[in-house]
Amino acid sequence: MKSILVTGSTGFIGRHVIKYLSNNEYKIIALYRKKNKDFLHHKNIDYVKCDISNIKKNFYEDLGRPKKLIHLAWDNLPNYNSDVHLNSELKIQYDFLKYFLDNGLETLFVSGTCFEYGFNSGCLREDIHLSPNNSYAKAKVELYKKISDLKSNKNFNLVWGRLFYMYGNGQNLKSLWSQINQSVLKNEKEFNMSNGDQLRDYMDVIDVSKIIANLVTNNVDAGAINICSGKPISIKDLVQSWIEKNQWSIKMNLGFYPYSPYESMEFWGSIEKLSQYKKLLTK
Repeated sequence: MKSILVTGSTGFIGRHVIKYLSNNEYKIIALYRKKNKDFLHHKNIDYVKCDISNIKKNFYEDLGRPKKLIHLAWDNLPNYNSDVHLNSELKIQYDFLKYFLDNGLETLFVSGTCFEYGFNSGCLREDIHLSPNNSYAKAKVELYKKISDLKSNKNFNLVWGRLFYMYGNGQNLKSLWSQINQSVLKNEKEFNMSNGDQLRDYMDVIDVSKIIANLVTNNVDAGAINICSGKPISIKDLVQSWIEKNQWSIKMNLGFYPYSPYESMEFWGSIEKLSQYKKLLTK
């Protein structure tokens, strides 16, 4: 049975990725840092405790020399402006990934972020100038450059998945989806939000996870690629669609919060590049 290594396996995206992969003929080596209730028990999944900042010399051998890695782990989130991302996390991430590439890894997926585009507006293509405006995004951009440079003397497939906005069960409590769910559970009559005219690109985390898994299992070598819907939607229309779909009685209280000064009003991803792999992704 072929094996796939997954970091961040108990995180929001990781749980969905390994659940999808477990239904296929793959052995999943799921790395985790702290044991929690989110372990998915399945015959194809082996959980291995690991601190990526401190791995042993023979760690790759001990794991059975997996050829594919889905790397979702990143510390100190959602504190995007922390200096930790540039001052220490960047080096930890690079050293960890280089270790596996030095030892024979053949296919690598790393989760990037749409925040790498910074204040760019409109439909965002992978080849536009990047202008990250928080420490987390700046560290991601630097890591992408460093890993890309390794391709000059190492033969491996690289997918740098720039993830846009997601929603789904198990998401961070500060996310839009989790906040409205909490309001509904508390039987609140109104959901406080901004005017909601911002255009964003949202996708169900289940669909995101399928795309990630299929890019890796098909050995795609795409470099940076947007993982998104390519369909801009206003925040108020998005929230209203959730209310209608779930038949919630809660109403939107528009204009309660100001718009964020750190994000563009119109911000969505181009799926022109992703669409090139449509046949592979629908297998």
